[in-house]
Amino acid sequence: MRLSLQTNAIERAKPKFAYLSEFTYNILRGNRFDDGSPLYLPNPIEARGDCNPSPIDSREGYLFIGRMDPEKNPGLFCDALTRLGLSGVLCGDGPLLEDLRNKYPNLTFLGWCDKDELACQARAKKALILTSSWLEASPLVCLEAMFAAGIPSIVPNTSGSIAYIEDGKNGLWFENGDVDSLCGAIQKMEDSSFYEEICSYVAKKLPKLQKDRSYESYALRIIKLYEGMYV
Repeated sequence: MRLSLQTNAIERAKPKFAYLSEFTYNILRGNRFDDGSPLYLPNPIEARGDCNPSPIDSREGYLFIGRMDPEKNPGLFCDALTRLGLSGVLCGDGPLLEDLRNKYPNLTFLGWCDKDELACQARAKKALILTSSWLEASPLVCLEAMFAAGIPSIVPNTSGSIAYIEDGKNGLWFENGDVDSLCGAIQKMEDSSFYEEICSYVAKKLPKLQKDRSYESYALRIIKLYEGMYV
């Protein structure tokens, strides 16, 4: 009853809803508050200093950043890298940490890390891998790794990260939860020519993306949004 009353009150106010990306709008398209003219308000990113990529030929292995929870599916990361015989580092704490650490002694588990350590790890790796089984409206970790180290990401094709990770351009997509699909994406990233090409695209597009996700741009969007409410 309370939820129904609140929903009706919101509907009477005729609000304008802002969406994090076209991805999130497509999920909610046609809801009772959708007027067909969505407003996009992507989350800003706090960058620690300038992007400082390491030389491409010095990067090795892959990076996982996130809670060690079932919905984040870190076991998929571990399984894929173990199958391929590649190195990997996992940053994050949670209930699955000790079990994964015991099951995969071939990988490095750092537990919780601060932003400076995360940036350091990103600069040493070839790419970040996101394995979350949930939609995640707008995960920021891929952009944070890109802004800190200029590295691409490998992400599930059902994740909100596909709003800014372009398949085959600044990263790769794989079938959510499918270890064979993830292995295929990692193997493609291991191709040196392809990797150089994708890193070149990241470097080319990074300044525009950084400006778009800056707090200054976010503030301007907020101001424009509120000004439009009173026109």
